[in-house]
Amino acid sequence: MGDANKITGYGEHRELYRISTDEILYFEAVGEKVFAYTEQEIYEIKNRLYQIEEKVKAYDFTRASKSMLVNTDRISSIASISGSRGKIMMDNGEAVIASRMYYKPLLSSMKWKKIS
Repeated sequence: MGDANKITGYGEHRELYRISTDEILYFEAVGEKVFAYTEQEIYEIKNRLYQIEEKVKAYDFTRASKSMLVNTDRISSIASISGSRGKIMMDNGEAVIASRMYYKPLLSSMKWKKIS
């Protein structure tokens, strides 16, 4: 895949990294900043969330809320919670919430298949 599946982000001490989309659990917009979360690190991304969404749409990322994109390949489980929202458990054990507006489309975008 080369650099097509890489995102540029800044580490804790402003070091510049090229992060593979496979490593990213989710992206989250907090105020004016966007962060990429991996199992071990958090990187600041110098793009708006909609710009990142466009870049990673081919790599199994989908909206979980207005401020979050999740990597559906890195979800270990998902469960419905009150108000038609979803609790998403990521591979690293971290839980994030899918909002009402995005929960059903998120389920539809999942590539998991029912085993009979």
